[in-house]
Amino acid sequence: MEELTNIKLDWNVILGKQIRTLQEQFSGIDAVKLFSPIVDILSRNMVPSRVIISGGQVSAYSYVLPSGVLDDRIICTIGFMKDTDDNTEKGETILKWLDEMSVGSGKLIIIDNMFNGSFLYGTLEKYGYKLDRRLKMKSTLKNITGKSNDSMLSGESASDMNILKVNDVKIEEMRSAQYDAYGDSPEHYLLYLKDRKNLTYDILLDGYYGKFMPSPSCVLYKNGVAGACIITDGKEEFINTGVPLIVDIFVKKEFRDRGFSYAMIRHAAEKLEMLGHEEMQLWVNEASKARNIYQDIGFADTGEAETLYWKDFRKS
Repeated sequence: MEELTNIKLDWNVILGKQIRTLQEQFSGIDAVKLFSPIVDILSRNMVPSRVIISGGQVSAYSYVLPSGVLDDRIICTIGFMKDTDDNTEKGETILKWLDEMSVGSGKLIIIDNMFNGSFLYGTLEKYGYKLDRRLKMKSTLKNITGKSNDSMLSGESASDMNILKVNDVKIEEMRSAQYDAYGDSPEHYLLYLKDRKNLTYDILLDGYYGKFMPSPSCVLYKNGVAGACIITDGKEEFINTGVPLIVDIFVKKEFRDRGFSYAMIRHAAEKLEMLGHEEMQLWVNEASKARNIYQDIGFADTGEAETLYWKDFRKS
């Protein structure tokens, strides 16, 4: 087994099978276009990479990409030419390399793509990585607005509850409420943290995950932020489905189990209908209780999923 670090290789060939598989797996993605800048920076040795040669052929590879705006994390890809147990040693070599790189970085590490690596799942747990399998769900707006609205915001438990526009609430309130709400969530690691501050809402409103849509977005407010639902147009640089995306939704712990998620989603669906849309979508952790809530509201799994492994070295 021979290890090569940051040498000139034909990354189009190395990543070819992974690119073709991704194109088949996800609708709405131009995989060749998505990988083109990645191949370019790898070919020019602009990012850390590791390639393992066996029998004169590439058998395993890994690279780390800069996360752009999200500078609190590094994004890793690991790939193998064959999904077989005899690659376990090669996988451990790559994981040790990632660990060495991350020591002292103070950043979140996310393996957001592991190609042909199912044999490595148990080893990842041994190395301290946690699993987040995320599912895409979608619903027609009529499926949501057509349900009987049982006055979700009425009654003693919801007295004085208001639905406000995002811009009507101070950003510091939003940051604090979101951080608190995600504290007991399996998705808390996704928050963008910098200098011990939660800046997730800043990047959402700035369009990092598609153009922010102020009309269908809303904040649930009762003597402070109780919850929020942020909608974007679903158009990212390489993923242009045009289906509005619930890019973030939360209800603080003390306000849960009262139908408030449904109230915010219904609000969004009604506004989106007025804007001429027909569907909305979201991503959810497979193990999250919220998945059942979304199913009750009218969302269904699309069959699209992504598996992430993460390890957090940030200081919150």
